[in-house]
Amino acid sequence: MGLGEAISALLSRGSARKKQQPSATYDSSSFCMTVEDCVVIELENRGTVATGTIESGTVRAGDELELVSTDQSKQVVKVAGIEMFLKDTNVATKGETAGLLLAGIGKGIVSPGDILQSP
Repeated sequence: MGLGEAISALLSRGSARKKQQPSATYDSSSFCMTVEDCVVIELENRGTVATGTIESGTVRAGDELELVSTDQSKQVVKVAGIEMFLKDTNVATKGETAGLLLAGIGKGIVSPGDILQSP
């Protein structure tokens, strides 16, 4: 499965399973997105695509974000690519639904309900 197909499948699923959400620490100008769904892209070990609607701020390909898991653990991740409805882009902003390719992130690291935010 290619990146575009994976993101399309995720975006078409609608609402994700609900989990207890971690606490987000951001202001309205900082980037924040709650992960609604995710899939590991096994093709060329590219990483994991996390999809969701951006709640605040802007993200660009190449940005580093903080992944806050539902167990409150945190780690820094790098955005390797962004896609919105079969369109590759370098930037996504508040209100848009996007798939973020998180470079080098393997299976089981990102889950629905996790938060991606500015570090």
